[in-house]
Amino acid sequence: MKKLPILTVIILSLLYSCYNNPNIKYSAVFEKTFSSEEKDALYELIYFVDDYVLDYSNETNIENAYHSYFNDINKIEILKREPLIPDTIKYKFLGQPKRNVLEMIIQIDSVAQSIRYKDSLYTNVENIISFSLYPKGNFYNYLYKIGKTDEKYADLANKLSAMGGMPPGPAIWFPQNHRQFNFNIMKDRLWAAIFIMNMQENLIHQMDRKIKAHSN
Repeated sequence: MKKLPILTVIILSLLYSCYNNPNIKYSAVFEKTFSSEEKDALYELIYFVDDYVLDYSNETNIENAYHSYFNDINKIEILKREPLIPDTIKYKFLGQPKRNVLEMIIQIDSVAQSIRYKDSLYTNVENIISFSLYPKGNFYNYLYKIGKTDEKYADLANKLSAMGGMPPGPAIWFPQNHRQFNFNIMKDRLWAAIFIMNMQENLIHQMDRKIKAHSN
């Protein structure tokens, strides 16, 4: 068996380390809570969101980039906020087979049960994308565990369990209080990425586009 040069081994080791730890401090709770497959998918999700946040903010420091983004959206009324990542792109990212494990964290629905649009009520509307947090599974377990030493996450876990999805309170509170978070540590970076993935386009805007497409 041919041996690799020492320098090559060192470079490969560094690249592997960077892949598995994109400037995020090690978290024993994260490592013990999720399976290897789940951790790989969650790291991919973080990288995916990181790219959009860095591009949006024009920052090179990931911590500053997230703070810049949340500082900006905090100035916008919640119902007028547009998602950083288009829903169709998120849908494609989450829909890839190797990321099926993320369904236990972020659930996707492409059929709206009912939408009041202008003066009419539409039911079972297809091709209307929505995202929601799954109130059970390992992500909830993770929130519960880190909530034992961090009141912010204990409150989030309780609200997620009670509401069965992303409660409205954190959607307002988190951008307002982003300075309380350190996006170089796993729990805060992961929550920021999931929060951004959960932001979605206004259903009325989706209906506008759908009606316009049918009329052409």
